[in-house]
Amino acid sequence: MTFSRWLALCGMLWWTAAGQAASLYVPVGDGRLRSDLQLLIDGGVLDLAVLAWPLPRSDVERALAAAQAPEDSPYGEVLARVRAAVTGNASSRGARLTGGHPGLLRDFETAGREDGNLSLWASVGAERWSATGVLGGVTDPDSGDDTHHPVRLDDSELTLRAGNWLLGPNLMDRWWGPGQQSSLILSNNARPIPAL
Repeated sequence: MTFSRWLALCGMLWWTAAGQAASLYVPVGDGRLRSDLQLLIDGGVLDLAVLAWPLPRSDVERALAAAQAPEDSPYGEVLARVRAAVTGNASSRGARLTGGHPGLLRDFETAGREDGNLSLWASVGAERWSATGVLGGVTDPDSGDDTHHPVRLDDSELTLRAGNWLLGPNLMDRWWGPGQQSSLILSNNARPIPAL
């Protein structure tokens, strides 16, 4: 697929995505959601493994269905916030512009990898599939090779659900292991690896 066709497809998805279902994954870059999930797990309210991100949305929904916090518990508000973020109508399209010199190490929410970043994203889907197109442009790209492309498709995915499996090609950030600032196993310090 040529670049102009991919750009047209991303633009079409972006404009038509309002009101559609979100991705089959819980996004990697939502630091508040990650902290809330960890708080509920540490408090014994949720039974969920959060050491490998992105998390399948269905796993989080299943854990939330079984979770109950007593009314006098300090976890009630956090549980309600997590339920709203996971099962509510998440933003299915948007844009983000970041600037400034990026830090040497990235944390869970770091937005940009270069001095200037512009990202447009759209997510559409249903119960058995989802597609997220992210079109990013960077200033002065430093990709470590001779091509130095200023346009990137990082965090894009096409996913099909087959039983308990999520299958599809993607360029999503991965995070394996504990920690908020970095991980010794796999983090988002480097750009995403194309995966199937």
